Amino acid sequence: MLADEHLRTTYPCMYQLLLLSRLVTSSTASVERVFSLMNNLCTTNQNRLLQDTLTALMMLCREGCQ
Repeated sequence: MLADEHLRTTYPCMYQLLLLSRLVTSSTASVERVFSLMNNLCTTNQNRLLQDTLTALMMLCREGCQ
């Protein structure tokens, strides 16, 4: 904790950047899964889906029907 306090007082901007860097995910797997699901739903036969319909279908496929 003493090192955190020293960093915060000595380098306040760097400390803020360090805190913000903790929010960034280190993996893109969840985003890639969503794009893969979207590509499976929006095929050449179903290329006229509206954005709202595609979003609803993706939510149903990911979350399931409750």
